[in-house]
Amino acid sequence: MYPDFFATERVRLRALEPEDLEFLYRCENDAELRESGNTLVPVSRSLLRDYIDKSSAGLMDAGMMRLVICTPEDDRPIGAVDLYEYDPFHKRVSVGLFVVPEYRREGIAADALRLVTRYALEHLRLHQVVAYILKGNEPSRTLFESAGYEHTATLRQWMWHRGDYSDVLLYQLWKK
Repeated sequence: MYPDFFATERVRLRALEPEDLEFLYRCENDAELRESGNTLVPVSRSLLRDYIDKSSAGLMDAGMMRLVICTPEDDRPIGAVDLYEYDPFHKRVSVGLFVVPEYRREGIAADALRLVTRYALEHLRLHQVVAYILKGNEPSRTLFESAGYEHTATLRQWMWHRGDYSDVLLYQLWKK
């Protein structure tokens, strides 16, 4: 049984497994899912296999951690949530997530975000969780705002997106 900070009735978060290779390969090479990332070249299965093998190092050692978002009834991967840019001195981490299109608008992303945020703030005892959201990504803005994140800054022309520089919105949630 998974600790309650990793599961709800709709979703379960778990560590990467070797069996996730094909799912990750499809997602990492999907043009829509990669649109808000920084990957410029196709990602190989070999690279992802190494990534999965090294993923057990954990957030404290690797500075990042990916959890697979799964359906609780059959453990089917339907997305992922990343904690990255871990800063032990300032006790903060950045968060990003995706859910495959056929599972969107069902509360999956909201549950996953709440779970990983609670894990970061309560279990890892971090002070702050940060998200970078491409301006115009209204579903992500709504998601993070509904989870209590606040838009605190706009990073002007921060990201090359669709042939031009775009603003990125900084969202933060911290212990008050």
